[in-house]
Amino acid sequence: MNKKYFDILNLNENASIEQVKSSYKNLISMYNSKLQDDNSNFNEINKKILELNSAYDYLMNNVFNNSYGETSSFTQIRNLINANLLDEAREKLWKIENRNAEWNYLIGQIYYKEGWYDKSKSHFEIAYNLEPNNFEYSQAYNSFKNSNTQFRQTYTKRTGFDSNPGCCCGCGDSCCTLCCIDSCCEICGCDFITCC
Repeated sequence: MNKKYFDILNLNENASIEQVKSSYKNLISMYNSKLQDDNSNFNEINKKILELNSAYDYLMNNVFNNSYGETSSFTQIRNLINANLLDEAREKLWKIENRNAEWNYLIGQIYYKEGWYDKSKSHFEIAYNLEPNNFEYSQAYNSFKNSNTQFRQTYTKRTGFDSNPGCCCGCGDSCCTLCCIDSCCEICGCDFITCC
């Protein structure tokens, strides 16, 4: 019965706990990079990741009788995030006291999926700073950082303003911005600032 779980991880039934951990880590990394490179097979790759997570959980809890606590919780939380059960994933995360790199990465993923990009970026950055050699965390932080910079550059190029996009002449001065708003209002017959 356990053979299928070992097969999912490309191992034989005599594999040690270290081999299971190593194989799981390598396969997850491979599928996550495939997911980043090619989104066209998202459902198939996501299904494989969920299968790997389930096999790993089963082997760690039933074959090796290893109560691996937070790792198990993080795996469950990853499954919930992948299934878009974000409220349940967040609830489980808040119960974990050790706010390590993985915790920050996972809460960053939740915020990202909910559209809270500033919060997401800050948690990806914390995860990256705690474990800069972790490929998954550095990839999330760097891709997020690059896309955020790219957005700013696109906006700057589109508006032609380098300092304050809210100011009509680009000087960035708040008084100038107010004068510009007043001028626009006066064109329409209104008066934004009554003294001038």
